[in-house]
Amino acid sequence: MMPSAASVRDETCRRRKKLLVQFSPVPPAALLGDLLHVMDPDVARRAFTDAGFVVEDARAYTRLGLPGPLRLDGRENTALITRKP
Repeated sequence: MMPSAASVRDETCRRRKKLLVQFSPVPPAALLGDLLHVMDPDVARRAFTDAGFVVEDARAYTRLGLPGPLRLDGRENTALITRKP
């Protein structure tokens, strides 16, 4: 039987938190909760559209100066440009 999407997501979040806490030189990583919510541009776009916003742009980006252990593949953050009609 295939695991549910929610259980796969939860397990992925637990693994990422464990890695962040283990390898991050940044103290706040140890303060993370049990789960990380991964808000990618598609999820953010859908949520804001459902809330009545017009999404002009949604994209993933990385921040300059982000410590190595916290960098993934350049999609560590999500940015949206929206307007309320």
